[in-house]
Amino acid sequence: MNDSYSVHPRLAPTAHCPFSQTVATVFGTHSLIELKERSGGIVLAVKAQPSARLNGIVGTHAGALKVAVNAAPENGKATAAIIELLAEVLDMPRSNIQLLSGATSRQKQFLIGGLELSELEKRILAALRSSS
Repeated sequence: MNDSYSVHPRLAPTAHCPFSQTVATVFGTHSLIELKERSGGIVLAVKAQPSARLNGIVGTHAGALKVAVNAAPENGKATAAIIELLAEVLDMPRSNIQLLSGATSRQKQFLIGGLELSELEKRILAALRSSS
């Protein structure tokens, strides 16, 4: 794979994700991010890097968007900071981003509402390009 970004949609549900109607894969320079459409929005996997020096999208990691926040990983502060950052980067209200799993883990899943899959792909790609 080259160092450019591209989007490859797959239009069939995956075997490991039966609730999924559409799955798209966003390719970055080293790994990919799988977005799963489900009722209420699109599932986005995030690898959290709490207590970082700066807030921002720092790339991809093991199929997830890697997000650094300077908030400490205590009492939900890092998760709240990630929601705030995602809302800013994806240009959407915080209320459209809900934590599905990983409240106390670095591996989190968020439900992104209010966007079509293709629009979310574009916004993630733009965020990845601006972070490199």
